[in-house]
Amino acid sequence: MKQGVKLFVILIAITSFLWSISLISLGFIGISATAQNVKIRRILGERNETIPNQYTYAIAYEFITNEGRLVSGRTQSIGNSYSVKTPRNIRYLKSFPQLNAPQENTGITPFPIALLGIGTLILWATSREKSKILGSAIRARRSTYNISKKQANRRSSSKALNAQEWLRKYRNNSRLYAW
Repeated sequence: MKQGVKLFVILIAITSFLWSISLISLGFIGISATAQNVKIRRILGERNETIPNQYTYAIAYEFITNEGRLVSGRTQSIGNSYSVKTPRNIRYLKSFPQLNAPQENTGITPFPIALLGIGTLILWATSREKSKILGSAIRARRSTYNISKKQANRRSSSKALNAQEWLRKYRNNSRLYAW
């Protein structure tokens, strides 16, 4: 994988990981506020899914912190053509109220858990430590059976010769193996 692409993928994984951690932490240490001045806007047309009449809605809201500051936020929701679920309660960090989310999306819910899993999976897949772990597992397996590297190479080369010999015989007698 090219370095630029790998760096971009790692940045996406880290962003996903941090976003999920922030949503989970808002559920535990966030302060609750009531959403005010909620504005709903339908985005594009009907969603191309098996359930008909499903639309994506952009929802903008404002809330007042305990210190009296007016803070705005936004989210997306899926609803049908005549109703959409709007957020009633908002959770935010007291020290940084711009980090906020509807209460339904915070805590240990499927969305942050899925984000955490995706971020972790991408980071694991792109790490270089994976090859070191696999190499140590192979060395441990060799030492378990007391096989030296030279003996292991000899065994694999003899298997390759056996395979080549079998292929040569198969080509000569292929009509015997036909179904």
